[in-house]
Amino acid sequence: MQELMAYPIGSRFIISQRWGNSDASSGHDYNAERTAGGIRFVDAQMHLNDASGHLSNVGVGNDGKAKLWFARVDDKELSDTKLDDKGNRVNLDFSRVVMPSSTRLDNSADNVLRYNKVAKMTKEEALELLKNYLKPEEVNGCKLSALIGEYRGYHYGSFVFTVYHYSDKKPLDFTYGFTWFVDPETKEVSSASAPLTEDYLKWSRTNCEKLNITLAYPG
Repeated sequence: MQELMAYPIGSRFIISQRWGNSDASSGHDYNAERTAGGIRFVDAQMHLNDASGHLSNVGVGNDGKAKLWFARVDDKELSDTKLDDKGNRVNLDFSRVVMPSSTRLDNSADNVLRYNKVAKMTKEEALELLKNYLKPEEVNGCKLSALIGEYRGYHYGSFVFTVYHYSDKKPLDFTYGFTWFVDPETKEVSSASAPLTEDYLKWSRTNCEKLNITLAYPG
């Protein structure tokens, strides 16, 4: 914190850390900003406007030092090239980059983020699309069911939900869930390819709107 305070107001950073709990083999990245009132920590992935709680769960190495790093990013220029897997520099294609869904209000001491929540469908309509997509089914003799656990908000152009999948062979487990998205523009329903971490699932069930809609295979 003291190191970040040494930078001018408006400076922005990427924060990287190792978790200090039982999941110490993994870590997390989030952002920080030097404001007039101090340091503001923001976690876009977990949708936290105040992510300062992460600092109470930092891993410590064998040398006794905290596994916590930062890099300033607001003073860097955006490169139009990158290194590929073979170390060759190639051009980047920005043709599909879209405008951000938030606006920075620099006249605020806290640099408030105002999210653009204009959508072409309601949350209820998005939920119905998701329910229809996740209809229980039987695959290779396994009866698949789902529980739409929480609504996490409208982020990055999609309605976001946490879904817990289970079957007659694997009982419902609140430590095993996935992020599902409903795109209001295309009405496409999709999911993340990997399950959420246990810490994130705990956060989701504690801080997000609870739905607990069961889509169970009959019998």
